[in-house]
Amino acid sequence: MMVARLDAPALVLVSVRALALGPEECERWIGQLRDEASNTISSDDEREAVLRRLDEASLDQKGTTLATSAKRLDEFQRKAARLKAAGKLSDSDGVRLQTLAEAARRCVTRLSDLQQGSE
Repeated sequence: MMVARLDAPALVLVSVRALALGPEECERWIGQLRDEASNTISSDDEREAVLRRLDEASLDQKGTTLATSAKRLDEFQRKAARLKAAGKLSDSDGVRLQTLAEAARRCVTRLSDLQQGSE
């Protein structure tokens, strides 16, 4: 039996590459969240305000930083919770939006952590 021995830097390199986390992945989560919000929020005014917040969170927007994106996603989560509490979203729609928003926020936060660690 042959066993290859890897040193610690090689293991770190393998684990970071295995993640393959980039802005595109986070943008997919934000886009999915935007689509879901667009289809579930019935009030035109509320929907436009929420979609504007998600547009500002988009990493495709010029000048949007990871910190800004995470902040806008946090704001979205609070707004969605208020809409649910006010009965403007069903429980299942509220949970779905919160789950997608949390996935997007975690992606952005993780990407920020990875970028800071590589500097």
